[in-house]
Amino acid sequence: MYISGGTSTITDCSISNNRADEINGGGLYFYNASNFMLGNCIIQGNQAVQGGGVYAEDGSLGNYGGCSILSNLADDAGGGICALDNSDMELEGCVVGGNTAGSGGGLFCDQNTDTDMSGCTIELNSALEGGGMYNNYYSNSILTDCQVRDNSTPGPGGAMLNIQCSSLLFSSVFCGNGTTPIEGEWTDGDGNNDFSDVCPA
Repeated sequence: MYISGGTSTITDCSISNNRADEINGGGLYFYNASNFMLGNCIIQGNQAVQGGGVYAEDGSLGNYGGCSILSNLADDAGGGICALDNSDMELEGCVVGGNTAGSGGGLFCDQNTDTDMSGCTIELNSALEGGGMYNNYYSNSILTDCQVRDNSTPGPGGAMLNIQCSSLLFSSVFCGNGTTPIEGEWTDGDGNNDFSDVCPA
């Protein structure tokens, strides 16, 4: 689905098993300041060059509530979600799991794209860099009451890789994300974040 401009509300949907060969946005593509809200959607099994599940660029502001973004694949960046160029995101109560990409298995944010996540789970994503999440070039993130579990990458940043940006963390759990779960700048916002090598059974 390709949406350019305007405001969109998509609820109680399933967008699954789509493929965008040699282009971006396997499930959804938002462009040209497309402000959108996704509620209680399942975005699963989609594939693209960037943004296997969702691709947003050019100031497209996204609000995700209660969504499951699962098992999507990006050949390049953002297996679950790829957001670029001032395309800020808010995610509440979402699961981003089992996605795969070259960079940012779960999420890839670049070019002044900020992310605010609350009560979300980022788990079992994998990438060559930034297993759970890759934030680049002034794309700052805030995580509150989140679970970041069992994401993987061959190098550092199993949970999160921050390049020229930072993350602010509140009461979140990071477990099973390798020996260096976060690579790059981050701040412990409340002293209640928990880091462990292995997730509890």
